[in-house]
Amino acid sequence: MKRLELSMKDLMKAGVHFGHNQKRWNPKMKRFLYGVQSNTHIIDLDQTYHLMSKALIAVRNMVSRGGRVLFVGTKLQSQEIVKRFATSCGQYYVNYRWLGGTLTNWHTVSASIGTLVDLERKIEDLKDVISKKEMLALEKKKQALSLVLSGIRSMGGVPDIVFVVDVNKDRIAVNESVKLGIPVIGILDSNSNPDGVQYPIPGNDDSVKAIELYCEMIAGATLEGIQKQVQNAEEDKEAEGKNKQEPRQGRRFSGRSVRYDRSQYSHLNKSTGFRKSESGEMTKKVIEATKTHENDSKVEKEQTESKSKTAANVDEDKTKAAGEKKETKKTGEKK
Repeated sequence: MKRLELSMKDLMKAGVHFGHNQKRWNPKMKRFLYGVQSNTHIIDLDQTYHLMSKALIAVRNMVSRGGRVLFVGTKLQSQEIVKRFATSCGQYYVNYRWLGGTLTNWHTVSASIGTLVDLERKIEDLKDVISKKEMLALEKKKQALSLVLSGIRSMGGVPDIVFVVDVNKDRIAVNESVKLGIPVIGILDSNSNPDGVQYPIPGNDDSVKAIELYCEMIAGATLEGIQKQVQNAEEDKEAEGKNKQEPRQGRRFSGRSVRYDRSQYSHLNKSTGFRKSESGEMTKKVIEATKTHENDSKVEKEQTESKSKTAANVDEDKTKAAGEKKETKKTGEKK
């Protein structure tokens, strides 16, 4: 069943709307309850439908960004269901017992996963060497560890989102997730405590059909997220390939690329800018022109200097003649 095919009929057939006895309810769940019928609370399926769709969108988006989902269901009727759907979508699960510190003390849990791997190697290597009694002791240790750690042995770290089937039974998992800031998707029955559950889904947590429906929806959203992640990776590869195929041309000036073809200017000489065949003749002509210009400028300077000298001599002669006339007049008057 895909996420888009979820309907109110599916919720009704699975018995999601049935809560616990009226005496066993939690007052914090009042906003999620529709009413009471024959001393049992009826859960509001309208809220269940919308809140479940919101949680599925969160799972899909988280997985599309490379996130990991942890299924938690240690209740007897949910153990096999949780394991089946978690493995079908390639995610992780805890279905036997939640070890205290599974998330907050991951370093110790990863060490115990290492001991489990070592036990499996010993059993394979020492089949024909040790006695049956010693082999049984090793197998017991292996079974005890595998019951608790088989679903998270390849997780490699803390998950990105946690899905809890029974919030009351697995309250430690919720508290550890809240402490680490990991979002929690929790199924809330009429006797559940909604504190710490970021994505609440009000519904029956005892019915096998209801648990199958929840797990199927979460697994479907996870597969959609994985598919979207693969598509995004392919698009990124195509974009990188296009960028590599297109070579960089021209130079960049103030944010604009200036493209030019160097073959158009290959016939020019780099030093002069003229054509290679004409560069020698042109340089000779330029040198001769500069020499003639220098000679002309020298001649002009000499002419201007000679003119200025002659003008100065004429002025001096005039001043001398004027002085002599004045002296002759003065001597005539005295006589």
